[in-house]
Amino acid sequence: MATQLNGTLLGNETPNGEACRQISQMLDGNESIEAYLAFDFGSKVMALTSDRLIVADRDGDWIYWGYQAIAGLPEPNHDREIVIRDNDGDETTFRVGDASVAAFVRQELHYLTSGYAQDGFVQDDAEDGSAVGIAERVRFWEEQDKINQELIPRVIRQHELLTQHIGEHDNLPAVVSQAVAQALSKTRADLEQRYSAVAAETKAEIARQAQADKADLEQRYAAALEAATGEIAAQAQADLEQAVSSVKQEGRRGRTLLIAIAATGVAVGLLSAAISIGVIIG
Repeated sequence: MATQLNGTLLGNETPNGEACRQISQMLDGNESIEAYLAFDFGSKVMALTSDRLIVADRDGDWIYWGYQAIAGLPEPNHDREIVIRDNDGDETTFRVGDASVAAFVRQELHYLTSGYAQDGFVQDDAEDGSAVGIAERVRFWEEQDKINQELIPRVIRQHELLTQHIGEHDNLPAVVSQAVAQALSKTRADLEQRYSAVAAETKAEIARQAQADKADLEQRYAAALEAATGEIAAQAQADLEQAVSSVKQEGRRGRTLLIAIAATGVAVGLLSAAISIGVIIG
C-alpha cells in the first residue's frame, strides 16, 4: 500500500499506508495537501491541506479542523507537542517525534489561521505572488534544519569539551585566583621599577640643581662678604679717625683740667698747712 501523499513529507518517520489512504479519500474538489508528517511510530499522519488540518490513523479513524475553526494554539508543555484549541474551547494535543517538525507545524498553523478575517480566508498563494506558499516555506525550513543538524553537534561538542576542561580542574577558582595574583604581582613589579627609575632621575636632577644653586650661593656670598668687608673697613676707619679726634680733644681738655686740679690742690695744701700752723701756734 502506498505510503506517500502529494505534498512535502516532514520528518523522517514513514507514514502508515492506511492513514494516508484515509486522508486522500477525505480531500474535496481542489483541496490539495501542502505538507504532511507521520508520528506515533508512523501509525498516525497529520496533513496540512489548502483548507484544513487533517489527522488520521492506521485504524481508519480521523479528525479535522478547518483553519477558520481553529481558535488558538496554546503554548505546549513539551517542545514536541502541537496543541489545537477549537472554537468551542476544546483542546487536542498531538506529540510528534521531532521537536523541529513540531515547531514548524505550530508556526505554519499560526500563519494559516491568522489568514482568516471576518469575511473569509485570505489565500497564502495570492495571484500577485506577494505571499509565500507553504511549499516554499517547507523548503526554507528544511534548509534551516540541515544547518541546525550540522551546527548543533558542534555546539554540543564544544560544551562537552568545556565541561571536561572544567571537570579536570576542580580547583579552577584557585587556578584563576593564582593567575590573577601573578598578573597583579607582575604589574606591581613593573610599576615599582618605573617608579624607581623616575625617582632616581628626579634625585639626580635635584642634586644637579642643588650643586648649581650651591655654587651660585657661594659666589653671591663671597661677593656680599667682600662688599660688607669693604663697608666695615671704611666705617671702622671713619670711626677710628673720629675716636682719635675725640681723644685729642679730650686730651686737651684733660690737660687743662689737670692743671686746674693741680692748682686747686696746691691751694688746698697751702690752706691746710696754714690751718695746721695756726692750730699749732694757737
